[in-house]
Amino acid sequence: MSEPLWTDVLSAWSSLASALIGLAALAAVIVVGVQIRLQRTQLHRDLENMYVARYWAIMDQLAESELLSPDEGLKRRTIAIRSYLRLSEDECDLRAANRVTDDTWWEWLAGMRTQLAEPGFREAMESAPADQFLNLRKLVTSDLDFEPSQSSVRQRRRVGL
Repeated sequence: MSEPLWTDVLSAWSSLASALIGLAALAAVIVVGVQIRLQRTQLHRDLENMYVARYWAIMDQLAESELLSPDEGLKRRTIAIRSYLRLSEDECDLRAANRVTDDTWWEWLAGMRTQLAEPGFREAMESAPADQFLNLRKLVTSDLDFEPSQSSVRQRRRVGL
């Protein structure tokens, strides 16, 4: 039996090194993919949390309006209701842009439907100019599977809203 030539040994080591480098590159790609997915999830959560904070600030304003004189309370309530409508329309735009997770959207949608059934909220929406709150207008007249459209987001951007 003859001993392997040094070129054969070098070739075997080179093949092994190439295989290990390939595996390391594959592992790196997988790790980067997982990191991107985790980062995207975190960005969704951060954005959703910001909108939840806006919601609670508006609800606090509504509660505070009850403690004021009738005239001042009505003014503050009207401002808070308009803020809520803008927040809800923004949430619809986020959904249309696919920036909100399904679970969050269905919670928000249920909350919007409930809030828009309250006195003052629907009236404020209906009394607003026809080019405002396009998604909310569709929401109150559609079935439970309401999905905002990209076209309403593009239309609002063209109008400058």
